[in-house]
Amino acid sequence: MAKLRFVFLLVVLCSALCSASVYAQESEPQVIRVAAYEFPPYYSPRSDQHMVSVVVDALNEIQDDFRFVIHEVRPSERYDSLSENGCCDLMMFESLSWGWSRYPNVVAGPVLNKGTERLYGLRSRLDSGEIGFTVDGSLKVGGVLGYHYRFAGFSTARDVLELDYNVYSTDSQASLITMLTNRRIDLAVLTDEYVHWLALREHLDINGLSPNPEIDHSYTTHLILSERIAHNHARIRALFDELHHSGRLPMVYSDFGISHSYLYSPRCLENC
Repeated sequence: MAKLRFVFLLVVLCSALCSASVYAQESEPQVIRVAAYEFPPYYSPRSDQHMVSVVVDALNEIQDDFRFVIHEVRPSERYDSLSENGCCDLMMFESLSWGWSRYPNVVAGPVLNKGTERLYGLRSRLDSGEIGFTVDGSLKVGGVLGYHYRFAGFSTARDVLELDYNVYSTDSQASLITMLTNRRIDLAVLTDEYVHWLALREHLDINGLSPNPEIDHSYTTHLILSERIAHNHARIRALFDELHHSGRLPMVYSDFGISHSYLYSPRCLENC
């Protein structure tokens, strides 16, 4: 009788432990990997703070269902990162017009902001007439490898950029500013959001720069999700709605000096 009681208690204990283990596994948050590439102020490993990390921290604070983590990729790798066998689940601050038509298996989430990109040059050289803003191959123009530029027909092919437009491609906008101030290039393509963020941080290198009055191109950024997590689209969108309505998302833009670009909408598409 004592032996049967011991076996019964052992079975009950094992059942309880298994149930607790299953419950613990079920209660673990789903990891959502956020692909991010060098694109300040949205993301940059060169900076002590960027917008993606602030938004990720906010998302992790307001819920326990998901744990958002950042996974750095190169600009050219971002398409594969959201593919069926890719490393990541979503991207923030990405424009659908940047080559995503070739990769239809993604889901467009809420609009996040509207950015602008234009040529910048040294004010002294522009004022003297030494250079202008015409991109015809006569001036050396700096760009970031993997970025899309309207003057080049949005081609990212290095040979097209170099041979047809005399574009020197580097790894970051920060490098472009350094090259511009050192006169290693004549013009640089920079986003206005990046320049505004640097101005907020009182970055001295931008004081001698002048922007082209004409925008090279404007773009609307979205949250973009891999098809693999499309079933979580509504839940993730609701989290961004919560950040929006609480004022936390607009505050991120303000803190980075680009409140003018805030354009959040869960329903608006590319023509916002």
